Amino acid sequence: MRCRAIVAVRGSSWREEGRELRVSPGPVAGGAGRPEGAVVSGSGGLVLALGTVNQELHCRADRGLDYCWFRAPDGGHVVPAADRQELAAGLCRHRLGPVGPEHAGRWACCMGVAGRRAGDLVHRISVRVADSTLLAEASEVKVDAGGTAVLSCTTVPAGKTLSYCRFVSPTGRGFSFSEANRNETIMDRYQQSHGPLGQYRGIRVGVCSVTITAVHAEDYGKWRCSGVIQGTFAEGSDFIILSQEESAVNGISMAAIVGAAVGSATVIAVVVAFMWWVVKKKKRSNGHHNLSDSGSEHSSEVQLQMGELPSLASRFAAGTRQVSFRRRRSVHS
Repeated sequence: MRCRAIVAVRGSSWREEGRELRVSPGPVAGGAGRPEGAVVSGSGGLVLALGTVNQELHCRADRGLDYCWFRAPDGGHVVPAADRQELAAGLCRHRLGPVGPEHAGRWACCMGVAGRRAGDLVHRISVRVADSTLLAEASEVKVDAGGTAVLSCTTVPAGKTLSYCRFVSPTGRGFSFSEANRNETIMDRYQQSHGPLGQYRGIRVGVCSVTITAVHAEDYGKWRCSGVIQGTFAEGSDFIILSQEESAVNGISMAAIVGAAVGSATVIAVVVAFMWWVVKKKKRSNGHHNLSDSGSEHSSEVQLQMGELPSLASRFAAGTRQVSFRRRRSVHS
């Protein structure tokens, strides 16, 4: 999405989308003659609670601006009431009204330097609107059976202390964490997560998180995380799907598949070698002009061995299937 410049005469005003829009009068630093390269910064990814007021979106350039405007996620134009000193400092700001679903999506903050050949400078801002005070950090987590999974939800706004946080597993069993039991293991396998390298990420800083050690088949499915921000009464909730890694196909691990393939290749190699030996023996036998009784018996023996060839291949295939079945059982257990 490329921003197109909206240039207005300084000191003028006009109306757009029912709002009065003004451009500050007077000269502003950063016109023609400035270098084309620029450094821009501004608001990062935002997670906002439904109904939040006075939330600000902003962007900044390393040079003075002549104008600025925002493109909303629905494509609409928003031109904030410009402040000459802020524009001269390269700053552009816009305050949202009560946050609603229409504010969710990708915003573009466009900063204009009159006459800039490359067009407006652009800083993009991602906005996510939550209808709950607790939001999953990831809607889906994938991990192999027997591995370790971390499921986390955070408060909206971020960093708010929780009175408690609780989880409900796909089987319907529930458990909870508080500051008092932050180092305890619940139900033998569930622990409150503390973050990488000992960094604290717990309910005191608005994170409701559980580490599941040795993931079992019963752990796969929809998890619910819930919690209450201190000083409030409404419980916030969100859901996280725990699923198996794509490396496991229909419950059969890659190790089992590789094992079955190796077993099949071994059977084929043995069968081919045996057939080559039989053909070689038969050619030697046919090379003799005078066949004795013993030669006849040898020919019969060769025919008997050829007749047993399907039975030999079947026994090898059965052994391969048994190995594959054992590998599957070990994966599911």
